[in-house]
Amino acid sequence: MALAVLTPQERRDREKWLCKYQDRQAKRLKDEARRRKMSPEQLAAEDQRRRD
Repeated sequence: MALAVLTPQERRDREKWLCKYQDRQAKRLKDEARRRKMSPEQLAAEDQRRRD
């Protein structure tokens, strides 16, 4: 990835996107870890809540 050829604005945009992407990924990993600790009944209840 050649950051040198980007304008300062493009670099900022890319960094902002990267931060957002990493935040989303961290949130998803935290969510998955939390869901792994749940019992099957709790998982079913949460899935139902998400669908509603």
